[in-house]
Amino acid sequence: MSRFRVSFFKRLQNSQGHQFKCLQDRFDIPASDAAQAEMQAARQFEQLHRTRNWRTNADVIEVEPAQQ
Repeated sequence: MSRFRVSFFKRLQNSQGHQFKCLQDRFDIPASDAAQAEMQAARQFEQLHRTRNWRTNADVIEVEPAQQ
């Protein structure tokens, strides 16, 4: 089983109108593949932030292999 780092971001605008991604939360998830890691992290995010859908608090999910 591999480990994946799953990050949740919200797209925001700075005072000059430029968009940037603001980190909302990050999880290291053991999973067999990236899709499974994303699903597990989404459930954890929803429980932690007490929301029914992670998209309420974030716009983007990024999944990458975790550093060993």
